[in-house]
Amino acid sequence: MARVELAPEFYYKAVPLLTTHVYRLADSGAMPPPVKLGALVRWSRQAIEQWIAGGCKPCQTAGKGGRQ
Repeated sequence: MARVELAPEFYYKAVPLLTTHVYRLADSGAMPPPVKLGALVRWSRQAIEQWIAGGCKPCQTAGKGGRQ
């Protein structure tokens, strides 16, 4: 199965969050970490769907950061 990367705007449809809030969640480790594709920041569709299905539980300890 091909790996699909998602832009933050996708999450507004799945979970109504502002794009800036998505980045804050990733930075705090509260959601799966993004993948950098050059200057773009994207998330794995599978990782996000699993995160949502699991009740949006934190993925890392706070302060570790997700975005690089």
